[in-house]
Amino acid sequence: MANNSIASNSIARKWVPLRVAIARIVTRDLAFAESVRAVTAFDEPGADRIFNEPAVLAGCLADEMVTARCILSPHGGLGPRLAMVATPPYQRFKFLTREVEQHLRTEVAPDGAQIAGFETSIPERNNEEKEIKTAWIERRRSGGRVFKFMELSNYLCRRCQDTAVDLLKKIAKGEVEATAVPVELDLKTRKIKREYPPAGLSDSEVAALIETIFLGDDGLVHQSLNSVYAWKLSVFMDSGVEEEGEVGHPTPKAEPTDLSSKRSRIVGRPREKQDRVVSQMINDVTRGRLTRVELHEMKQEAMAKQYDASRPTCVQARVRALAVLQENAEK
Repeated sequence: MANNSIASNSIARKWVPLRVAIARIVTRDLAFAESVRAVTAFDEPGADRIFNEPAVLAGCLADEMVTARCILSPHGGLGPRLAMVATPPYQRFKFLTREVEQHLRTEVAPDGAQIAGFETSIPERNNEEKEIKTAWIERRRSGGRVFKFMELSNYLCRRCQDTAVDLLKKIAKGEVEATAVPVELDLKTRKIKREYPPAGLSDSEVAALIETIFLGDDGLVHQSLNSVYAWKLSVFMDSGVEEEGEVGHPTPKAEPTDLSSKRSRIVGRPREKQDRVVSQMINDVTRGRLTRVELHEMKQEAMAKQYDASRPTCVQARVRALAVLQENAEK
């Protein structure tokens, strides 16, 4: 991971992927937020575990908190990996560490035999391992509460998901601006099969869908669990500094400064022509004039002629219409 001296201009007041926005809000740590701008969590070619996935993002964050010595969790002990919140002060993740400590007070601690077995098996093969074991023992003597490392990862994953829910609600209310890239998923593999031009959801559509839109395990925003249509979101954020090395929140009602007007389609902004086409497409399928398959396979030129709109408008409208139709079919 990069250190915390990254210049604030690197992600200041820019459009950032949803994963970066979540990382910034959850951690308030600029270095970690910048590190998850990368797509994959590992350097190996073809790695398919990506930071978009909340579980991967949370797992890497948990490891980074150990590296930053906010969390003590030696490797190599017998049984499930155990952990403790380190003794302050902390150089990074100050706010998050306090949240973790408060939350884990309510979790059931491992039994004494399990803790004793873990402690006696902590390796001391080099100076670093000896230092970590010493810190562990001292923290235990000072009353540190032991918990399973998996509980930390699970808690951070829930924090990421809850943060995404809050962001989606703010986007729906027009409090935060975001761009949406509609995507089509492969029905069997659930991988992205096709991306469409950046688009937005109308005010009325967002209001109608807010109860069902959620962040999936793949990091995409979905309308329903089995839908083959979803969105990749980017959020417009500022760099408001709250503590040294810690960053602020999404910019409310900010105007984009680094994207052209043609590419920045804001979620929540009215789009009357596209809304009209969406309604017409849904009406055509509902009344039997078209099937969903026929609408899906219709050529762009034919759509533009039939719905009296530009090809990009029709393509974006089709994605939205098919998503709504599938959602209705599953009810």
